Amino acid sequence: MSGKADDSDVQVRMSAQRDEIYDHVVNRMVTLFAEEKYDSALAIGDEFFEWLDETLIDNEQTFFYDEDELKELYKSVRYE
Repeated sequence: MSGKADDSDVQVRMSAQRDEIYDHVVNRMVTLFAEEKYDSALAIGDEFFEWLDETLIDNEQTFFYDEDELKELYKSVRYE
């Protein structure tokens, strides 16, 4: 597989993961509002504001990381 195909696969996976998170956030907020837990629903809305606002969602950067790579980077920097 070429690097370009790998990048495309990563973009598709990240987009799908972001869509799943978005759907979960919206569903959780709806549930909390139905349970009259307004403060909790608004706290989630505040945390994910950029994802929920139609004018901001396409400009909001989302960073995902590989946990193992991050640990290796930490170890390499820590022990230099």
